[in-house]
Amino acid sequence: MHIGIYYFSGTGNTELVARMFADAFGPGHTVELMNVELLPNPLPSAELERFDLLGFGGPVHLFAASLAFTRFIKRLPKVNRRPAFLFLTAGGEGLDALSYPHRLLCSKGLDVVAESVFVLPCNVFISDRKGERLEYRFLGWTGGYRSDELSARCREQVQKVASAALSGTRMLVQRGLLARLTTALCLPTLYLSTWQMKLQLHANRSCNRCGLCARSCPEANIRMTERGVRFGWRCVMCFRCLNACPVHAVRLLFPSSLFDNKVQYTAPGWHPPDHNR
Repeated sequence: MHIGIYYFSGTGNTELVARMFADAFGPGHTVELMNVELLPNPLPSAELERFDLLGFGGPVHLFAASLAFTRFIKRLPKVNRRPAFLFLTAGGEGLDALSYPHRLLCSKGLDVVAESVFVLPCNVFISDRKGERLEYRFLGWTGGYRSDELSARCREQVQKVASAALSGTRMLVQRGLLARLTTALCLPTLYLSTWQMKLQLHANRSCNRCGLCARSCPEANIRMTERGVRFGWRCVMCFRCLNACPVHAVRLLFPSSLFDNKVQYTAPGWHPPDHNR
């Protein structure tokens, strides 16, 4: 079977799960992994027809699928009935984040047979790193994750989703009314927050003008000027610039009582794509 997995990954978690899926399908199948940032826009109409099974993955932002991911799905060409699986990565509860991309995929002629939200370390609110454990603080709440334990759980979950997708067994997530309402209320906030990020993001005096943030921004929303780093209005809240900055110069202006990102997070072994290549 020829399997194509399309994904958007802000700081590497979704790419990590996409690679887990490639391993789970095993040597008996041909798997292609495609970062949607690096693909032509729009995709050629015959692109999806090459595959017997399609996978689509993206992160969760504010309890909803990320804008970069859903915009990619909206631009997809329609296909003649192809089976697909959907996966999202989140730093906690995904609520009803699967519903909207699920509907979008179905509108393109895809039959979503399996879906899941994978919990991996959150890339915001990090206050400390203790070995494999990441500590978080948010509005007085303190907690943490062991990233190695979360990764092991994800691999087990990936195996189940991959088996369901290959066999065509329905594995769909049903959410309650409260989860659906919460995500529905968060979606407008997500759209509003994207342009508000211009008012929050800045590069402090630690910036060495390496240009990594500008080269790796998926929306070409960051540029280097004589006066330093400038952020535009097209932010999709992937937090890549904040977490991948080699000198930790990119910051948010949130009060420290709300946002405490003293420690950066990117998935193990992940490096941001360079859009200048």
